Amino acid sequence: MTEKSRQFEQIYRDVSRDLYVYIVRSIRNDDLAGDILQDSFINFIKAFQEKDLPPSVNCRMYLFRIARHLMINHSRSSVNKKTTLYSDPDSYVSSSSENLPESNLMESESRKEVSNFLNELLSNLSEEEKTAVILKHVHQMKLAQIAEILETSVSTASRLVQKGMERLSEMADRKGVKLGEF
Repeated sequence: MTEKSRQFEQIYRDVSRDLYVYIVRSIRNDDLAGDILQDSFINFIKAFQEKDLPPSVNCRMYLFRIARHLMINHSRSSVNKKTTLYSDPDSYVSSSSENLPESNLMESESRKEVSNFLNELLSNLSEEEKTAVILKHVHQMKLAQIAEILETSVSTASRLVQKGMERLSEMADRKGVKLGEF
């Protein structure tokens, strides 16, 4: 195995899980997410097969950007396809320390409700706002990284996150829920 192959494998191990989660949360289709993940890495390998690899942080941003473009291309090619976000309820709802079947069932139902509620709110954001909010608050990316993925300035990325969060908060308030409760 060549050194370049080892580098590609390491990048795959480091980035694939987060990238897959990002794709699944954006398109809500496990099979399609797997295809887009695979295509992202194939495009990445083709692009850097003959060139030196950039630092690992840049590789990560490059892969997220490829995945974003592939998702956009797929949504454009699909008729009447609406892209929604799947939110992992575990990241918003704290788990109960009780292990009773009744509490697990109630907790599971509560998570489903939270997930459905968040998906409903997020579906009302623009694609760029939704992507910026997910990358900032789910993947804890910095604004510079978000700007690179969205191919925009840091100030525009900041504005997208802020505007998206304001709109989410307003929609939640209208439904009598504070986003901080999650």
